[in-house]
Amino acid sequence: MKFTRKVLKDGRVAVRWREPLPGGGYRRPQRICADVSEAELLEAELRLEARDGTLVLRDARKRPLRDIAAEWAKVHVAHVEPSTMEGYVKLYDLHIEPYLGHLLAEDFETPAPVEEWNATLSRRRLGPQGGWIDKPVGAATRSRALAVLSSILSFAERRRYINRHAVRLMAKSARPRPSRLREIEALSVETVEVARRWFLEEFRPRQDSDRYKYAAMVSLLAYTGMRPGELLALTRRDVRERTITVRATVAHGSREQRTKTRAKRARHPRMIAAVREDMDQWLECWDGRETDLLFADSVGRPWSKSAWDRWRKTSFRNAMVAAGVEVGARPYDLRHTCVSLRFMQGDSVIEVADDLGHSPAVCLSTYAHVVAEYRDLQPADRRTMEELVQATRSRGGGREVDAMPAEHMPTATVPPGGAEATIDSTSSLPERDSSVWGLMHGEQHGSDHRHHAHQQTPSFGLKYQSQR
Repeated sequence: MKFTRKVLKDGRVAVRWREPLPGGGYRRPQRICADVSEAELLEAELRLEARDGTLVLRDARKRPLRDIAAEWAKVHVAHVEPSTMEGYVKLYDLHIEPYLGHLLAEDFETPAPVEEWNATLSRRRLGPQGGWIDKPVGAATRSRALAVLSSILSFAERRRYINRHAVRLMAKSARPRPSRLREIEALSVETVEVARRWFLEEFRPRQDSDRYKYAAMVSLLAYTGMRPGELLALTRRDVRERTITVRATVAHGSREQRTKTRAKRARHPRMIAAVREDMDQWLECWDGRETDLLFADSVGRPWSKSAWDRWRKTSFRNAMVAAGVEVGARPYDLRHTCVSLRFMQGDSVIEVADDLGHSPAVCLSTYAHVVAEYRDLQPADRRTMEELVQATRSRGGGREVDAMPAEHMPTATVPPGGAEATIDSTSSLPERDSSVWGLMHGEQHGSDHRHHAHQQTPSFGLKYQSQR
């Protein structure tokens, strides 16, 4: 490693050297020292860092976290699902930027700022209008925000902006400890069938064929284990005689040729006869080509996020209320019903995981309590999914459908593609002028952060200026 010295007129010494850049190539930074002895100490320190592989870009250590986060987001967005990135952005804008965004990269070489940040959020938070609110941030949210911050700092470490990683240096006792998540509870076959029957008999859609459409959607989700986005991406050619080919998903109003399935491969869950009956009823009403979406909106487009949320909170919720489930049920919960039925009929973890698009390890950790419930069930006591569904339907769909109060009864379906389809599916994102999301797309942050360069410890009294 070569150095060049130049003695200035006032007696100070300018030292220049060559540093490798993360993406290749070199740069020649300069440092002004008080005298020759200080210059010699600087050169010795740099030689030691170069030998140990810990040499970092000196100027980069003065960059604020918000700039590094914007650079991280531009790289990271290509490797995650849009909905996942949206969650990361929300966590950063709400729980990281107002508290740590002004700190410099070098401040994160010790765990003190991160530990103090976590301790502060465990007691109080900044309000949307500024000022502190005596309402703590939950441990689960703090744990997710810490994971986002760790990813940003790992990115900075790989780019050699910092030598050490503050989150890795945190004491175990200083990390947030989220409470144990509740076990997944599957909806019963009777509940599913009452909801399906409600769509067929009690629902008042704009188009009468939508009765069969939504009934088929409930059956497919409950008895094949597909994710809602995968259901909305099905085309006519994906539906075979006894199986369904899952090869795509709908996210943010567009059909993407990938799913969350491990190894990104297509999978082929089985259809029982009851599901095939519902699909036949819907296909008799459906008029489209082999490559058209089976469950598109009213104009043939993929469902937007706002349209799906509207249907989930109105039509699907009313069907659940009719089935006796007052609050909390989501279309995704029907996937858990399929898993429960599969384990009850004796399918192995590998078979279930393959149809769900999980690895066996993830499937077992998620549904361990379901596996334990049916592990010791005798063969004579096991019943197949087909037998249970047919027996429930032979009794008229489980039980009588509860009458829906007039104020809860929709006068029309929430047509995915009507007025709500024009709503921007990213309307729930933070304001772009104050978030890393805007910086990620090339926008410049409006404020000058150079006046924070002198701060070495976090200032948790910083006023929250994000506009939401």
